[in-house]
Amino acid sequence: MLKITERAASALRSIVADQEPPPVVRLCEREDAAPGDASAPRSRLDLVSAPEPGDESMSAPDGSRLCLAPAIASALEDKVLDTTDSGGSWPAFVIRAA
Repeated sequence: MLKITERAASALRSIVADQEPPPVVRLCEREDAAPGDASAPRSRLDLVSAPEPGDESMSAPDGSRLCLAPAIASALEDKVLDTTDSGGSWPAFVIRAA
């Protein structure tokens, strides 16, 4: 199963902190990703009111909730969701090997 670092969990918490009811963060495939463009992000984070049917739901140790779309869940079994400094006001989320 995808692991979530403390930094990523903190970033997820800050995204949903002021929203009522708190949304669920959903990691899914980008439908507009250009085929063959290895530099383009292949996934995206969405805020949803509830997981979609078939989504794999998970929680970080701090209680941050994340759901994974079925199309990418198996590909992320041995990966880690982390953040990196994007140079902007929000960190960039990255998926890396465990």
